[in-house]
Amino acid sequence: MKFTLKESYERKINNRQSWGDEKNLSHERKRRGIREVKNIFKLNAFFLDNKISLKENVIKKNKLSLIDIGCGDKYIRFGCNHYGIGYQGIDYSDCDIEKEKLDFPDESFDIVVSMALIEHLKDPSNLLNESYRVLKKNGIFLISTPNWNFCMRSFYDDPTHIHPYTHKSLKRLLDLSPFSSVKVIPNLRCADKSDYIGFAPYLRAAKLRPFPNLLRYKFLPSFLKGKALGLFGIGTKLNSK
Repeated sequence: MKFTLKESYERKINNRQSWGDEKNLSHERKRRGIREVKNIFKLNAFFLDNKISLKENVIKKNKLSLIDIGCGDKYIRFGCNHYGIGYQGIDYSDCDIEKEKLDFPDESFDIVVSMALIEHLKDPSNLLNESYRVLKKNGIFLISTPNWNFCMRSFYDDPTHIHPYTHKSLKRLLDLSPFSSVKVIPNLRCADKSDYIGFAPYLRAAKLRPFPNLLRYKFLPSFLKGKALGLFGIGTKLNSK
């Protein structure tokens, strides 16, 4: 059998957890999936003005849809199920997002997320173009990646990592993309808006929150939890004039 790094890496993940089998997914992953979706809508409310509300979706049972590009173990699916959002997960075995088109029509999804994928790509152009194409007008686009300024010693410990980003380089990339209202912030989850902005937000997120947001630290005050060494980029797709 011929060795390829991407396929070997994917097999390792597949062997670790069975896709779609809830019994094999830990309570922690389910909790993170719910928190991830809640965080998407909090960031949307903080930084975008597109009138998409998680609370309104739950109350009115609007059928929003989300595509998770680079979905891994599909943990975000549990958050979508919790809030009544349609979920579609796409990974390397489904589409080579660096070269191929997603097999969905234009403007198919209200939310497009790509968590910890962009650093694995030599050229992110197709990812950004396809994300924009399948996103509905006034939809939510969210991307995450490690922050090189705080993970340079460990970034290449993952042999599939190719391209590191700082908050400045990610912002410049997204400013060049078709997305509007672009904002780059620390990858804190469900924090207050003040935690994402102001003086040295990336340093504060990385150094002043020494503990990860895990169940075993639930006894600690919230301001000590949620250590964030990565970046979120968020944007939207404006209505055509």
